[in-house]
Amino acid sequence: MKLQWKAFCLTSIIILLAFVTGQALSATLFIKFQDGSSVTYDISKINAMTFSETAQASSEGNVLFAEEFGGNLWDIWDSVDVQGGNFKKFAKLENNTLKVNVPENNSYGKTGIMTKQPLFIVDEKMSSQPYKLIFSFDPANTTNFVIALSSFKDPHIWMHQNAWFHWGQTSMTEGSAYLMNTQFKASGTVEAKTPRKAPATVEFLVYPGKVDILFPKDLKLTKDIHWLKPGTGLYLYIFTQSWPENARASFVLKSVKLMQDQ
Repeated sequence: MKLQWKAFCLTSIIILLAFVTGQALSATLFIKFQDGSSVTYDISKINAMTFSETAQASSEGNVLFAEEFGGNLWDIWDSVDVQGGNFKKFAKLENNTLKVNVPENNSYGKTGIMTKQPLFIVDEKMSSQPYKLIFSFDPANTTNFVIALSSFKDPHIWMHQNAWFHWGQTSMTEGSAYLMNTQFKASGTVEAKTPRKAPATVEFLVYPGKVDILFPKDLKLTKDIHWLKPGTGLYLYIFTQSWPENARASFVLKSVKLMQDQ
């Protein structure tokens, strides 16, 4: 697993050096960012860490965060297991993937992960340089998933202001995708028919006040999200949701990346 952040303050660097030299093996790693926000991690659960003066660059932009599901589920995640979901029973890490398989007759079977801390904070620069979240799936073993962003931390995230994206198989020949704010339904729902086969990648482009969802083959959903204002911290959610209720639901998630254009 790799965790890469765009900027550390001096306090963070000192603690990181202590970790690398083995002087804080049973301590908590405290990271304070230049915008004043902070996160903490249990060092005993860290497998590897990379630090550089700049974010890792790729052809698509700067990689700010990458989760590739190697080893154990890392301490940045909490489980989602509500409305019939059960992370211990229905989810596992295997072959560098997160596999969720919810059998029939488990209500909505919401099983997956959410970040313990806000993954990032919306700022004005994102108007021209949006943050991009890239999710890679195994299409052959994925029948349905929800990806959501919210300023609230609650596994029942349907009940809070959000940007809620759902994809699922709807028949033997088709799939369906929709994007909405579940708590502001008056703003409408953006929907599209898709192939029955799950997308291999889904991209979220997050701007102040707007979200774009990109699929392969140039399929795009766009929606204004009124609560996405500068200064708002965003929690990330990824989980199954059976539709219709009590149907089987599954996904195999290969990786999650957070990027920003150079």
